[in-house]
Amino acid sequence: MKNIFLKSIIFTVLMISFSTVYCQSEPRQFDPIWVKYYRENPPKIKNNFMATDFIKVIELVKFKPVNTNFKGNVQTLKMALLHLDYNDLEMLKGQGWYHSQTFKHDDYFYLYNQFYNKISKPTWDEYCPYLLPIMDIDGTTDL
Repeated sequence: MKNIFLKSIIFTVLMISFSTVYCQSEPRQFDPIWVKYYRENPPKIKNNFMATDFIKVIELVKFKPVNTNFKGNVQTLKMALLHLDYNDLEMLKGQGWYHSQTFKHDDYFYLYNQFYNKISKPTWDEYCPYLLPIMDIDGTTDL
């Protein structure tokens, strides 16, 4: 019993230490190029984050979900977005805004084009803050 208790304490301390180090290093994930890009070209999502904005982007890029939960049905995805409350939309906004400015920005572009209808790099750059949360909902990213 003592052995299990000791192991659980050690595991907890290690997880807290890892969490602290990870959280402190997180700002290094921001790529100055993308921070500058979105500062100069702010996406509408920064101030406006209605479900219909996500749906317009889905229609613009002809997004079709690949996750088995949606069974390739874009209408189900749209309905799910329309049922989100304000706090959920706020979370999606933050998630897209944050991850679009990281060093992984271009990696996410290549990932998008592996799973979904291919889009151009300028289209990705413009709509990335919307597309990343949608990809996450669909299960192709782990934001």
